[in-house]
Parts: sequence; C-alpha cells; structure tokens
Amino acid sequence: MKLPINTPLHDIVELVETELESHELFFGHSTSNAWEEAAWMGLYVTGQDMAADEFDWDNAPTSEQITSLEKLVDKRVKSQQPFAYLIKEAWFCGLRFYVDERAIVPRSYFGEWIPEQFSPWLNADKVHRALDLCTGSGCIAIALAYAFPEAGIDATELSDDALAVARINVDNHHLQDRLKLHQGDLFADVKGKYDLICSNPPYISNPRMDILPAEYLHEPDMAFRGGESGLDLVDIILQRAANYLTEEGALIVEVGTSALTLEENYPQLAFTWLSTDDEAMALFMLSKTQLLGL
Repeated sequence: MKLPINTPLHDIVELVETELESHELFFGHSTSNAWEEAAWMGLYVTGQDMAADEFDWDNAPTSEQITSLEKLVDKRVKSQQPFAYLIKEAWFCGLRFYVDERAIVPRSYFGEWIPEQFSPWLNADKVHRALDLCTGSGCIAIALAYAFPEAGIDATELSDDALAVARINVDNHHLQDRLKLHQGDLFADVKGKYDLICSNPPYISNPRMDILPAEYLHEPDMAFRGGESGLDLVDIILQRAANYLTEEGALIVEVGTSALTLEENYPQLAFTWLSTDDEAMALFMLSKTQLLGL
C-alpha cells in the first residue's frame, strides 16, 4: 500500500486499519482487531515505547518511517504471518519479548492475572517457588518473576527450539539467577515442591486444528495440538501436579476452547474459573487438596 507523508500518525493508523480489514487476516496474536494491530505497527515504526502510558499520535512519521510501515503492511498481508514474527517482538504483561517462528507468539489469559498476583485467590507472600509448564518463549515464567520478586521460578519446555527462544528472553530480562529453564516433558526434569504451578499447555483438539486461521499455521504445531479432546497434556498435569505442590499450593491452567470438555470429563472437581476481560471460561484454579481427590 501507499501512505501519505506529512500526515499525523493517528490518521496513518486509520488508513492502515482499513487496509488490514480489506484482507482475510486474523487478529489474535497480542491484538484482537485491525485497529490495535495498525496502532502497534505505527508505534513500532516511529520508535515509541510500547510500555508508555501515553503515545504521540499527532506528529507525522518521517518518509523513512512511512516506507518501513508500507513494507510491513504489505508483508503482513501477503504472508499472513503474525505481526510479532515480522518484527521479532511481542509484548506480554507490559514486558517486551523476543519471538520468532520457533516459539508461539506470547499471549495468554495469564496476562490479566499475573500482574495482580492472582489476588484474591492467592496469598502472594506465600509464593516462594513457582513452576511454569510448557513455557514456550518464557513469557509467563518471566512475568511471574516480576510479579513475585522474592520467588524462585522454574520453567519447563519439551521443544529445544522454543527453549532457545526462552533463553534469549531470560537473558534479556537478566533473570538468569532467579529463573531456571529445564528441557523436558512437563515435570520430568523438576524436583521439590512449588507454591504455584502455572501452565498454558497445548489444548486445541484435533478437529479444531483443522480450522485454525492461517496465522496460527506459522506457529509450532506442537504448541497447539492437545489430542482428540484437546486435554492430553492437561490430563497428565491434573494427575501429577499434587506431587509437586506444597500443602497450600495452587495449580492454575489455561484450557481455552477445551474448558467445557474439561468440566464434562471431571465432574468431581469444583473448578475455580478466573474471570477474564472477555468473560471467557479459560483459566482454572485447583488446590492440592482437590487434586489429591482425583
């Protein structure tokens, strides 16, 4: 596309929004609609801090910035890659993360709860050790490290490729002394007890895998595929988590589209569903006592 010069950024963003809306694109990788993605593009090319409270929408981007934006829009439309992959950058919990095609783009309903330390469901003062299963890019584990600054954090990941991305992010956030990455399947490489176990595991059922938008197909298949019911890994987590929780420890897992199936499969469990901005039933919380009853 061609964009005008000497035009305020807010007008440029509206033009980009219109362009994005005119194509069959999906917005679900840190943005939820065309305007949010257009704004992200505009702020990125003008070098503005995405973590800032306010942005400069009135000044016109330079001709060089306009050219960069045009190229990004064209590549986004033609490739249908998530925008985060085009710039090797994503934001989660107000934190910047490196990301590429080796790991799923950072995003999760955990982002609504980690900055609040899961209050009032969790006593933050009692979280001394936390574990993140299926860490991917490391975004949840790193956000936990910021939210619970006195806690030691462990994170596990089966994919060597994703773990390489997570290491980049741990290094970028200077958390090497507090956050330990483990290569392995779920609990295979961890020891001891945790006050909090979190996981955003693969939970897309095989039938739903066949209808995912094109953008998701650029991400690692193993980050989504949860088996026929979508709960292959969730079932294992439920069976084993109690062995790794302290007496007052809690398990919090994102199951997204498999939430109803989960409730049907475990009628004996009284899941606590943590509310989300879009009112999705996506994050559940269970205590060690509940898990021991399985």
